[in-house]
Amino acid sequence: MIIFEILVVIVLLAFVANGIKAGAIETLGRVLGAVLGFLAARAFAGWFIGVLSLFISTDWAFTISFLIIFLAVDYLVGLLFKFIENILKILTRLPILKQITGLLGGIFGCLEGIVVIGGISWLITQAAATTGTDVITNLRTIGIINKIFTTLFSILL
Repeated sequence: MIIFEILVVIVLLAFVANGIKAGAIETLGRVLGAVLGFLAARAFAGWFIGVLSLFISTDWAFTISFLIIFLAVDYLVGLLFKFIENILKILTRLPILKQITGLLGGIFGCLEGIVVIGGISWLITQAAATTGTDVITNLRTIGIINKIFTTLFSILL
């Protein structure tokens, strides 16, 4: 179990490092994309299941429809913010602003990691195939991330 705990922490730290590297604007876009993608996938996955169940088994239809909607919305919002960042690139190259945008990017990267890991944990517990979910739900790090994740989304909803 400790290996999975360490793996979750490493993944979360990778989101933080990626946020520091990408900067505040792009990472904020990825956070908003992940949040909006999760909300849209949760709202429209039921409708999309009907379409997908024509082609694949119903057991997998929810998971795949959720992932398709989530990834599409996340990508489009992230693309929009990358475009905005390219426009504002002149401001983010100033020395002090570059450090501030890196620090904010790290904070937003942590939030993005919480949303993505929490969303994956939620999706696994909601999926039809519940075999092995106790391994994930019993991890302390996942428990902490899920508390932050549910608090964040209870504020948004």
